[in-house]
Amino acid sequence: MTQQPTASTEPSTLFDLWPLVIERRAAFLRAIDVTEEQARHHLGGRPEEWCVLQVAQHVLGWTENVADVVEALAAGHTEPKHPRGYIPSAMPETLAEVRERLVRASIRFTGLPERMPAHPNVAVTVPHEIYGELNYRGWFARCAAHDLDHTGQVEALRRVIFGAA
Repeated sequence: MTQQPTASTEPSTLFDLWPLVIERRAAFLRAIDVTEEQARHHLGGRPEEWCVLQVAQHVLGWTENVADVVEALAAGHTEPKHPRGYIPSAMPETLAEVRERLVRASIRFTGLPERMPAHPNVAVTVPHEIYGELNYRGWFARCAAHDLDHTGQVEALRRVIFGAA
């Protein structure tokens, strides 16, 4: 479970949040370092359980979508957010391709602090299914928790794949 910021600990800018966001993204990228065959392994052979490839596809789609959401919110307008657990249909089909595109999307995402307006809009929000209304800063911070959750998911898959479960 991730700790939610309190009023006294909430970072004030995306620059303050940046180290945690990039640390968690790097951990996720390290976690998905498996072979193509391993990346397609479903827990218990159940296709309804995401494999490493699908988790990576989801994180890629989420990153691209939420980067658009953050930029729109900071500029004072909304951008549709994909539903929870969504994997866009136009995703690369190999882990190598997903990883490359995810690195590119991560560079774009972690560069958001430098692209913010001088006075980002804090009033405009887009709802999160669990955490409610989030402004641009809330969505940027959400990346760290989102990556932590999915890193844990991939690590559980790795324990099964590598026989340590």
